Amino acid sequence: NDAIKELEEENKRLQTLIEYKDYELNKRKKEEEFGYDCFSDLRQKFDFNLKTLEERNLALQDELANRDRTIEQLQVELSQKNSEIDTIEDRYALLMSQK
Repeated sequence: NDAIKELEEENKRLQTLIEYKDYELNKRKKEEEFGYDCFSDLRQKFDFNLKTLEERNLALQDELANRDRTIEQLQVELSQKNSEIDTIEDRYALLMSQK
């Protein structure tokens, strides 16, 4: 009788232990699944944002390069106009000196 009682108690203890282990296993699976999904979603958002920022950076670099070319072109044009002005001033000075 005592042996049966001890076996029943041991059985209950083992059953409780199995239930606890199952609970822990399911909990761990859910945590891993949630953690993975969460990480995956965040990683996708990060990758998308990084790609968007890289594209924006390249676009801004192109825009800056275009502005630099425009500035260089304007500087060349300004230099040409200054040369024309100098030539006109020289002609004007020559004409004034001949009068």
